[in-house]
Amino acid sequence: MAIEEDNLDDILRAYANTSGWDFFSGVDPRIKKLLDIRLEEKDADFLAIAKVWAEFAATPGGKKALQHLFDSTLFRVSYIVQLGLSADQVGVAGAAREGQNMVADEIRRMIAVGRGVKNPKRRRT
Repeated sequence: MAIEEDNLDDILRAYANTSGWDFFSGVDPRIKKLLDIRLEEKDADFLAIAKVWAEFAATPGGKKALQHLFDSTLFRVSYIVQLGLSADQVGVAGAAREGQNMVADEIRRMIAVGRGVKNPKRRRT
């Protein structure tokens, strides 16, 4: 089987579908090499994006925009329990809020990486 970078996903699917769990114990070295290349590319892309976020955060406009984002998400006190809401509605409101917080926290984390912080911690929920 010829392995080309463009069809790596198809190759992985074919191996996984025919090999079952054995796929994970004996990956073809050619596939492992391509996977390593893809992971390195993803790491490089992540670092490049993180640096852009850090550059943005260092500008006056970036500071102002990010402060507004963080104030309206991560730092905002919220009370999602209101009279008349069902438990389901309260749960949905909490999940929506956490989704907003996760986006803001990922931006915060990428800024830290872009500034050279190694493995910044995610926000505790």
